[in-house]
Amino acid sequence: MIQPREVAAHPVEPQVGLAGKEEQIWVAGHERGTLLFRISEAHRGLIAGERDVDDRAHPELHAVMDQVLAGSRQSPRERPNLSDSDHALTVPPGGDNQAPCDVVGTSAARYWGIATRQYVDGRIRRMSFGSTGEPLGWRILVSPGLLDPGDADGGSLMKTLLRLLGTGLGLALCAGVAAEVLGRKAFSRLVRSDVQTLLVGSSRGETKIVSEEMLAGLPEPVQRYLRYTGVVGKPFVRTVQLRQKGKMLLGAGKLWIPLKAQQWYCVQPPGFVWEGTLHIGPIPIVRGRDMYRRGEGHMLIKAASLFTVADAKGKEVDHGEMMRHLSEMMWFPSAFLEDNISFEAHDATSARVTLTDHGRTATGTLLFDADGRLTEFVGRRYAGGDLETWSVPVTAYGEMEGLNLPVRGKAVWKLTKGDQEYIDVTITELHHLV
Repeated sequence: MIQPREVAAHPVEPQVGLAGKEEQIWVAGHERGTLLFRISEAHRGLIAGERDVDDRAHPELHAVMDQVLAGSRQSPRERPNLSDSDHALTVPPGGDNQAPCDVVGTSAARYWGIATRQYVDGRIRRMSFGSTGEPLGWRILVSPGLLDPGDADGGSLMKTLLRLLGTGLGLALCAGVAAEVLGRKAFSRLVRSDVQTLLVGSSRGETKIVSEEMLAGLPEPVQRYLRYTGVVGKPFVRTVQLRQKGKMLLGAGKLWIPLKAQQWYCVQPPGFVWEGTLHIGPIPIVRGRDMYRRGEGHMLIKAASLFTVADAKGKEVDHGEMMRHLSEMMWFPSAFLEDNISFEAHDATSARVTLTDHGRTATGTLLFDADGRLTEFVGRRYAGGDLETWSVPVTAYGEMEGLNLPVRGKAVWKLTKGDQEYIDVTITELHHLV
């Protein structure tokens, strides 16, 4: 695209350039993408009408690099929806008829999907112009006004432009890689700070040992479960660190994306920090951090570790993260014997469990098999502003830290339109600190 320097130039009407005049050549990728860079070049005369198509006003080309396009499926003639990278997404992604989505429940996976699309749009699709799919710079290079048929060496301007494009693209690529590296480091520092704050607040005291007497009074299936884990005779756990690998579904009918994650827990007071990364091949494209501490939850998702897609807090997030902590106590079962946990008998194979923290409660149902294995956790979490049934089925057991623990599980929304599974993880490493 060639854009004249004259401020008063009409954005649509063609302007006839003069030979040797310096123009600003805007080198961008996808026509809905942000500006990559621009260079100056003296042209050899432009033909009238050449700019009828290419020189429309493009306010999105003036977006600062700290902004991202949020409406990836808008029509090419719509004005772009912009959201600042330091704030939560406030405009609905997608087409005209798509309703805004919440940042909890089923739509949490949608925000991971939004982040993935933003990364792909920024790193892959910007190598074409609009819907034509023409390679970067193709319209510039084939423009007849830029070619000089009488040039003996076959078009020195084209050679110059190719050289400048190559140099500029190289610089842009290096700058992009550097920005992502710095973004990953900044995100890692944030996670380390959150983990340090979480673990420093862990209660200290005399080490206690789980005894058979502590199981008295619990519902019978809960007693059977705790004995099966092997927790009797073991010390109470104070903090936990684990690593996961698996996959995440970014929405109904979408692709599963590989996931790697690590997580830290504090038993008293209850809390956790979870950091996960989605990959396409070896490339990390989206990073997220879930956190629960002092009765409050916080979800942060960034594309390429740079652009904020979700920064969610509030009552619904608090409840969701608290429910998540309760469901994941299966990886440190001595926590079920803490004073902030209560049980209600249900039947021979299930019991209701409630976690109380900072004046709030989260309640779910534990389901067990005949041998005492925990097979599923079922509770109610917010999805799109409504409480929906949420399930964590256990799909495999193994021995870790001398205990029989779940090593693989899923998370599933049980909606009226059908079950919606969105994550499947395997525990690859687990450490208890007593």
